[in-house]
Amino acid sequence: MWVPHRLSELNKGTRFVAAAGNLERYENGDLNLDLVLTQDEKWVLYVNVVRKREWRRRGENATPTAKPGLHPKKILLSFWWDTEGPVHWEMLRQGQTITAEVYCQQLDRVAAALAQKRPHRQHQIFLQDNARPHTARLTQRKLAQLGWEVLDHPPYSPDLAPSDYKAFRSLQNWLNGKEFATEEELRQSVQEWMDSRPAGFWVMGFVDLPERWRKVIEYEGDYFPDD
Repeated sequence: MWVPHRLSELNKGTRFVAAAGNLERYENGDLNLDLVLTQDEKWVLYVNVVRKREWRRRGENATPTAKPGLHPKKILLSFWWDTEGPVHWEMLRQGQTITAEVYCQQLDRVAAALAQKRPHRQHQIFLQDNARPHTARLTQRKLAQLGWEVLDHPPYSPDLAPSDYKAFRSLQNWLNGKEFATEEELRQSVQEWMDSRPAGFWVMGFVDLPERWRKVIEYEGDYFPDD
């Protein structure tokens, strides 16, 4: 498993408490995963080089493979989804970064998309990571204004974020080996990836969560093997 951070004892304790609390709510029937909306960001490259292992006889040269540049051309994808599938996605303009102000504007657009695509839903549980724009006071006020409940998510926990362990892993596999000349080509490919996923794909992204919470508890807050 890729370990993104060396966890301190405080980190492990925070993960343990969050996982235990979420799992208890789920097992008591107080947490309906069908009401959870999750969000994350991912850098998407225009050139997705795949470096493969290959067997060569002694003395034979390896097949040349272009190395990615030190500053590859890329664009930031923001993606919101739930058990029913994608809700909203957008790519930031070149040179733009995520700030609390930008994030709040995005949340307004997501709320509009939910009203259109999920009119049957009366309650919204929001799962996001702990990036600064996501936890800023301005963002907290916006979430309160929208009336969204925020699900507890500990820092340094991509293994508990459906976008990281499910959606973006699949998206990167889709992009591997592809090259795009324009942003429009890249956007089209991302949309094709979304359209190609069966309904069960999105459901399983959330069905896995309770078992992952259990594993965090089993490993006393530490990262667990991820097959």
